[in-house]
Amino acid sequence: GFSSRRFSCDLKEAQAEGIITHAPHFNSVSNYLAAPELTQILRDLVMVSSLPLKSVESQFAIDSSGFSTSRFVKWFNKKYGRDVDNREWVKVHLMCGVNTHVVTRVDISGWEANDTTFFIPLVEQTARSFQIAEISADKAYLSHRNLAAVEAINATPFVPFKSNTVPTRE
Repeated sequence: GFSSRRFSCDLKEAQAEGIITHAPHFNSVSNYLAAPELTQILRDLVMVSSLPLKSVESQFAIDSSGFSTSRFVKWFNKKYGRDVDNREWVKVHLMCGVNTHVVTRVDISGWEANDTTFFIPLVEQTARSFQIAEISADKAYLSHRNLAAVEAINATPFVPFKSNTVPTRE
């Protein structure tokens, strides 16, 4: 919840207590977290940390959330016809247990990514380790493909309909 510069005090304390042999420079931590080769390792750590709760959790929710960065992006706001400065931001897409709040899978994207494209991979990856009974999501995830993916793993989808949703003809 705070900058890597402020976290350096914790690293020095861990070194003093013998938990680590060397306290890295605060920029090193940020550089490692930004390294693409660590992405899969961090995803795997999230998955492994969720496994102790696989016998407890069967109801899941999926959603995304944005995180701002320290970079600013200038864009033209068509609605108001003026320039607006905004921070650049990234999105985290995740699947979590409804009862335990354990995060089972996670993915990161740019701010422009469509939420629905992350639904099926997160469901399929969670289903490899957990017995899923229900999946809840908001309207952004409503699609025939997503509902079919949930039904394919014998789970029940709970996704509200959009105002323009029409019943399918069989």
